[in-house]
Amino acid sequence: MAAWSRVACTGMRLAAVGAGAATLVLFLKKVNELPVAYHEAGHSVMAVHYASSGASALTLGSPPLHLCVDKANLLRFATVVPRETPNGLFIGETKLSVRWRHMGHHAVWSAWDATVTAAAAGASSAAAPVLDLRPVRVCPSSQNDGGEEQPDRRITLLGARIAYLLGGRVAEDKLAGAATADAGVCLAQLLASPGRARGDLRQIRRLVGGEAMLAEHPELATQAYAYTADVLSQRWSQVHTDVTKPDSIE
Repeated sequence: MAAWSRVACTGMRLAAVGAGAATLVLFLKKVNELPVAYHEAGHSVMAVHYASSGASALTLGSPPLHLCVDKANLLRFATVVPRETPNGLFIGETKLSVRWRHMGHHAVWSAWDATVTAAAAGASSAAAPVLDLRPVRVCPSSQNDGGEEQPDRRITLLGARIAYLLGGRVAEDKLAGAATADAGVCLAQLLASPGRARGDLRQIRRLVGGEAMLAEHPELATQAYAYTADVLSQRWSQVHTDVTKPDSIE
């Protein structure tokens, strides 16, 4: 359990002495539901970001790319209100309207001027996040490339997919105050203790070529984490709205 959860639970136990056990049980249920809700909201907001804004990427040795998806609504549904399993676990689910392995067939590619974006960043604190894949020296040879054959497009699509998978964990980290400016540290914490992101991590390992490949070449996942953190930081109010008002998800 995260530190914030332990503190909250301790405080509530003391407060519940006078309020009764039923109040405590209800609160403890909410404490366990909340991270799951933010986890799924993180995935859903990444999907909304791709559908509405696309993804701008920098790749090694290639012109800057911008990826758009020809879907007005990429999000099919998100279980922001978690359900409880028979063994007492709280789980959620997020589904897209297009499977990632088919995403390349719905991708619209264009060029963008990184120097213009950099100038805009100097004038605005809300410059669009950039998926910087230039540190990635090894592009995994994967059949899950979304149907793209060009190396720069393939690595961009793969990076965007991994960033989407990391949306849940990044949202949890931000909720718990555990997100830091060092994406490498956050990724190491995820590898050591995946928690609710265990299934997402399993998919990431498969996409990059296995656990050993991820450990030896963590650059792709690290850059994807940093990008996801930037996106969710800019859209944090939307993440919070998705949790508090699930019907607002579009």
